[in-house]
Amino acid sequence: MALPLISLTKFITLTIMISVLNSPAYANSRAAIATKTHGEGLPRTISVDSRAEKFRQQFKNEQGITSYEHLGLTFYRGNSQGLAIVKTTNRTEMAFVNIMKGTEEIKTWTNGQSFINRLAEYTDKYGCIPKFTSVSHGWRTEEDIGEIHGLSGAKGYNGIFSRDENRPTGFKRFGSRTLDEHLREAVEDGSVKFCDTCLAQFYACNVSVEFADYFAEISGCQTVLTTGQASPYFQDMDTPENRRLTLSAFHYWLGTPAIWAERGKSGWYRVTPLKDHRGDITKFVRENLGPLYIAL
Repeated sequence: MALPLISLTKFITLTIMISVLNSPAYANSRAAIATKTHGEGLPRTISVDSRAEKFRQQFKNEQGITSYEHLGLTFYRGNSQGLAIVKTTNRTEMAFVNIMKGTEEIKTWTNGQSFINRLAEYTDKYGCIPKFTSVSHGWRTEEDIGEIHGLSGAKGYNGIFSRDENRPTGFKRFGSRTLDEHLREAVEDGSVKFCDTCLAQFYACNVSVEFADYFAEISGCQTVLTTGQASPYFQDMDTPENRRLTLSAFHYWLGTPAIWAERGKSGWYRVTPLKDHRGDITKFVRENLGPLYIAL
């Protein structure tokens, strides 16, 4: 009996995927993009640079974001602007739902091409992207030594990578894309546009410093991610006070070392582009913010 067209298409796709996964070329690509130099480029000293804080404050001022203190915690008003994207396989997880709560536009993505498409769709609708938030699971540390220089897609290696050298070549057909080529091209042709002062926040485990550097350089946004394990800072419901913190301060996020030998060299990494009066980037400020990041 002939298979229905939709089933036949899925069967062919699955067959190709299995073939790629079992191929020597895939094994070589996987070995090439996994690295033991996790967190390479992350400053060893934990510090906060006044120039980066000035950029963050300028962003808040331009967007009309205000902050207030309550019981020792910082909270924000007016920070719903921008685009949040969540990997389709992670869209129902409460930690991710909470960090995106109230965002102007929330979209799902499956691979590198759809990642870029979401940015282009927001640009077409609003003109430019002021704040970009990406949430998803990252790489499983028990299988991959180090980071994979990017975000995994819904099928694993079909995500978005720093550059071609970091991308498994066999997965290009499944929608894997790169920042250095494909996002840069979308920015240069105007289909993706970031606002002059913008913020990008990535919540995923084990993403490389290189990924943040490329994203900041291409977008012009202050870019923040953790090179280790990302998780909500408060996760205890055992007492009324702990429950309050867990439910109200979900914008406090923890970045901790995972299983690598260089324990301690992980944390929230922030790269800030400094610009001249024409808006051209003149230099970058790179910081290790340590284990805590308070999301805007």
